[in-house]
Amino acid sequence: MRSLFLFFCLVVSLHALKIDISYGKEQGKPFSIITLTHNSPFKCKSILREEWRSSFVQCIIDSIPENGFLPFDTNFFDVSYQMIDKKFHLIIKEKDKYKQQLFYIPDDIQESGFFLGVEEGLSKTWQIVGYDKEIPFLSENKNRGINFPIEFAENKYHYIGEIDTDKKPVITSLGADYLEYLKVKDFIESNSYGPALNAIAATFKKFPNTLFAKDLLFFQIKALYHLKRYDSVIDYGDNWINHYASDSSVPEVLFILGKTYMHLKFPSEAMYYYRRIIDEYPEDRFASLSKMKIASQLAQGTNTGLARIYFSQAYQETKNTNDAIEIAIEWAIFEIQNNHIQNAEELFDKVIKTHPEYFAKEQDKSVRLLAFLSEKQMYKIAALIGQKFVDHINKEESSYEKILFLLGKFYEKSQQFDDAHKVNSQYLKEYDGYPGAKEVLSRDDKLLFKVSGSDKEKIERYDYILQKYANTPEALKAATLKAEILINEHKYEEVLNMKKVLPKDNELYNEALALLINQNIKEGHCSLISQYLAEIEDFKYIENKLQAFDCLYALHFNSKAEKLVKKEMENKESSFYLDWLYRDAKNLYKLGKYQNSILASKDVLSLAEAKKKPQYGDILFTMFDALNRLNSPDTIKIYGELEKQFGDDKRMLKVYVALLEKKTNVNTAKLVYAQKLYELQEKHKIKDYTPFVEFIWIDALKENNDFQKAYGIVTKLVDENLGDSEKQKAFYLKADLELKLGEKVSAANSLQQCTDIVTESSWKTLCEKSKDLLKE
Repeated sequence: MRSLFLFFCLVVSLHALKIDISYGKEQGKPFSIITLTHNSPFKCKSILREEWRSSFVQCIIDSIPENGFLPFDTNFFDVSYQMIDKKFHLIIKEKDKYKQQLFYIPDDIQESGFFLGVEEGLSKTWQIVGYDKEIPFLSENKNRGINFPIEFAENKYHYIGEIDTDKKPVITSLGADYLEYLKVKDFIESNSYGPALNAIAATFKKFPNTLFAKDLLFFQIKALYHLKRYDSVIDYGDNWINHYASDSSVPEVLFILGKTYMHLKFPSEAMYYYRRIIDEYPEDRFASLSKMKIASQLAQGTNTGLARIYFSQAYQETKNTNDAIEIAIEWAIFEIQNNHIQNAEELFDKVIKTHPEYFAKEQDKSVRLLAFLSEKQMYKIAALIGQKFVDHINKEESSYEKILFLLGKFYEKSQQFDDAHKVNSQYLKEYDGYPGAKEVLSRDDKLLFKVSGSDKEKIERYDYILQKYANTPEALKAATLKAEILINEHKYEEVLNMKKVLPKDNELYNEALALLINQNIKEGHCSLISQYLAEIEDFKYIENKLQAFDCLYALHFNSKAEKLVKKEMENKESSFYLDWLYRDAKNLYKLGKYQNSILASKDVLSLAEAKKKPQYGDILFTMFDALNRLNSPDTIKIYGELEKQFGDDKRMLKVYVALLEKKTNVNTAKLVYAQKLYELQEKHKIKDYTPFVEFIWIDALKENNDFQKAYGIVTKLVDENLGDSEKQKAFYLKADLELKLGEKVSAANSLQQCTDIVTESSWKTLCEKSKDLLKE
């Protein structure tokens, strides 16, 4: 048995945890061993997880790494970790095509009585062996006899390892070429084929007898193929197969040779290699890919039936996901070329639904595929693939802009206008100023109203049209459509803000205006809609016209209110005629049409009496005001009616004020009106007409020589919350009455209080002069 070992050591500081990784071959089959050592015993165990369909090893170290730990992987293992309850859980998983087994290594082999065994308790050393099919050096066959463990003698002898001439331990550096191998592997996996060739040459120069010669030469063949150095591929490929005929990578090299001959336009030689793979390696993944290549070659001829059989076999037999995708796409292209569109759509649909990320991973292939689909006018499929491409690619990559540019066109050509606009907008947002932006903008403009979706999306589109095509029929249409949406969403003010862009006398504008007024009237917000009431001309959309009139009246829009009331009073048979007549009388007064107001008021009183609706009797207040404005002698007559019907009504305050302001009043009339106004204020606990009423009443009482009563009124007045000038007048009147009543000292005190007020006024001047006169 020929065995070969290569040791490569990776050491990670985890509070003295050491991880050694070694590689080797036993009878031509590779294996790897991870050895874990720690200065304190720890536990490892194998765990089988159904969802992984494989086992993994978990080791628990009761400590936290000081310098951190970076997960890594090798050909055999994936090594990662988790922190659970402040404990470091090292996790070692086997790679797909390999197996692994955990071995417990006793801390003291001699004392334990055996060499190694399965997991058992705690130990400072554990080993995990990764292998292909059979574990190296050990047999899984069961012995028929007694199985004796390996025993070690009790005597223990100290020993010294290899030393150099200076009697120091020999330190070997094994596994350096493995690092070079990993570097080349990384280059190949990242599609860096030029650097990979340079690294391979450097590795062979440094390590001419490297254990990884086969693998490096295999990588060399792959790199040469991708760099289109086909002659070298043929030379190295055939040579590699001759030297490593039993290697598991032979089918892949044969497949590369087949593709190489196809590129060189030697289809018969290519078919030879593909058929050889199918015959010699029927279970290998490249057998399915070879059938796909044969199918593609047959498709170029007349034997399309046989080609379809090969495609079907390749697709059904492959066990590799990426291969299945590639086969499905090649098959779909074949179906398109043979006008079996439905078959092609079903194949593409499977790929798009199950592996949408594929198109972003295989960018070059996807770009070529989209070009083919566009040429064949398969825009719907092209749009689906293009969308998956941009959804899964990094936006920083150049392919993203290129496909996003095409995607809007694919959507538009497949009549998916909403998606076309969405993608066009995305492109213009992300690539404004790019050469393609002008074409995308032009393309998007043509879509115009071919947009559905949410109302928000529609409005955004209409706003764009309004800006882009201002003062055009298209803009008027966009404005109308936008207004309709806004009205449905009860956004009436936004419709009103569109007045400049809506067609003249647009019905939607008037409707929004009326609906906004209706809404605010219901909520009792007349003051908030004054500008809209001022603008409205057509009241047909107004739901409650009486309330609308009341708002107009309250906001002093009397002329507009007159238009509304005249229109509504045309129907004298209306059940609301009295309501409108009542409002007309009051509004005429506000318009200064006093005689008309008086006539209307008389009609209200007559009709109210006939209909027995006394609540309209307060129109007498309006009639009184109108008569008073005209200085009509009938004013006093209406006052008498008001006194009789509304003597204690708060509105009588204004009646008394109006009467007191008449210059023709005799003193006895002043005494009556002032006393009634004063008492009505007291009754309603208000001071709206203080000190107006008190001053008039005091003057009238003084003129009537009723000084004592006047003094009582003024004494209360000085305690009211008056302005400075008013209070100075009150103190002056109080002092004057006190002098008339012989209270000279009190008068002097009142005058002093008058002059103590800082504000300068004519009343303060009179107080100061009166004080001087008292001193003389």
